Parts: sequence; structure tokens; C-alpha cells
Amino acid sequence: MTRDVVAAAVVVILVGWAFYSTLGGHAEPKPGAPGVHDLTGMTNPHVTQQNIRSTICRRGWDAPVRPSSAQAWELKRSLLRGRRASDYELDHIIPIGLGGAVLDRRNLQLQRLSGACNAHMKDELERQLSIMVCAGDATLTGAQHEIGTDWRTAYKKWIDSKGCGEE
Repeated sequence: MTRDVVAAAVVVILVGWAFYSTLGGHAEPKPGAPGVHDLTGMTNPHVTQQNIRSTICRRGWDAPVRPSSAQAWELKRSLLRGRRASDYELDHIIPIGLGGAVLDRRNLQLQRLSGACNAHMKDELERQLSIMVCAGDATLTGAQHEIGTDWRTAYKKWIDSKGCGEE
């Protein structure tokens, strides 16, 4: 009898989690979308303004903390939901190189590889913000906020005043 109760509880939890995940994806704006300001879980607490010289501003710092290719594929696959894998890149909303959380799903999304406002354009912004943070021209939290709340506006501000082509 206890085995049946446990099995029923597991089913209820799984169904509830699936419902919550589906609803949550539609009920709140996606991180990185205009107007999103809560970066909870999206940053790495071990990277701070005080230690950027020994973390994100040190060449090769991110290599040991990046997810393995197998982990990245599993994360990407879980986000695809019927879309073609070759059309998307697994994107850290706040990049690891700017102190983004490595495996927290709140910091992960799919980014289109082509078209307006694509992954390559965001990568260009990531590089620019990283240069600015490491040069002392921007703060770490400022750069994280810009790229994490609305990277398209930051792209227009720092890379191309015409924007990335999305209307």
C-alpha cells in the first residue's frame, strides 16, 4: 500500500511540475526580454566587482566552469520543444564571461543563429561589454543588467545605433 501512495505522490508532483513549467513559460516575460528586471538566479555569486581581475577578466577563466558538451546538448534539447536544433544556440542570457550562472535554467534560453537580433549579434555585444567591464568603463552589475534585461537595447546603445534589425 505504501508503494501505491508513493507512486501516486510522484505522479501528482510530476504532473504539477509539468503544468507549472508550462504555465510559467507563458505567464511571465522571458528573461532577456524588454522590461524584465529580476536577475535572480541568473548571475554567478562567485563573480563580483571586487574579484573580476581573478575571474572574468583573466584569460581562460571560463573554460573550467563551462558546461560539458553533453550537458549543453541536454540543456538545449530540453528547451527545443519541436524546433530544429541547427537553427538555435544554447545561450546564457547573462554570459558566463560576464559572471552569468552556468547551469541555472533561469539564465538559459535558445538564441536564433540567423535573422534579426541573432546569436552572433548578441555575442558581439557580450564581447564589447566584457571589454568595458575589464577596462573599468562599466561596472559588472551594470553590464549584467543591460544584457540580462534587454540586450537589444544595449546592442543599439553600444554596437549599432540602428539596432539589430528587429522591429
